[in-house]
Amino acid sequence: MIWNWTWSTDFSIIAIIGWIIPIVMLFFIPVNRKPSSATAWLMLILLLPYLGLIIFLLIGSPKLSRHRRAQQRTMDGLISKAVADAEQQPELTALLDPTIPLRYEPFVKLNTNLGYLPAFGGNSVELLPDYHDVFQRIRLAPDWVFYICSVVGLFATGFGVYVTFTNPWTGLMTINQWDLWIGGIGVLSLLIGAALFFVGQATIRSNVSDEEVIAQVTGGDTAGKIIS
Repeated sequence: MIWNWTWSTDFSIIAIIGWIIPIVMLFFIPVNRKPSSATAWLMLILLLPYLGLIIFLLIGSPKLSRHRRAQQRTMDGLISKAVADAEQQPELTALLDPTIPLRYEPFVKLNTNLGYLPAFGGNSVELLPDYHDVFQRIRLAPDWVFYICSVVGLFATGFGVYVTFTNPWTGLMTINQWDLWIGGIGVLSLLIGAALFFVGQATIRSNVSDEEVIAQVTGGDTAGKIIS
């Protein structure tokens, strides 16, 4: 039997691999990554499988490269030296040694351990308790722009779904076979996503308090210092 390779056959193979890539990456991307970051990467690979995979392989690793770690160590040394020099100046003592409540000491220690940046006085903080006001302060465009984008995106998504289910990408399948194939991939993707969610929920240690987590991260017994 001689397989008749045509452009339709090649396109079918590319399309099938394009569907397989997001499913496979579901097992790799969420590992050691924030949910928001993992969701963004999965959406990119789902929409643009090949381009998204290339971009992920280039810049998607959560681990710092050896060169980047060396730069971080160099910067830590420079910061430590600058802080030590500043501590020798009496006029900066109040800024470099501010009064810190006991409940905030673990966070200050965590920040110092991670970035060698000590607590610095003379700062101010503005709390924005209203959820809507927060977005009003940081929004990049008027509300009507986002509404238009949402409507355009809805129609574009609907048109894409219509074209996908009514026009097979290959001549090797009938429309019914194509619909079953696409529907099966969709159902399989949902099942895999649900399985990953429940596995993640099952591995969360719910019996660990916030104080114990902070104490573990800061490398000291600071749980008793935190005042609730």
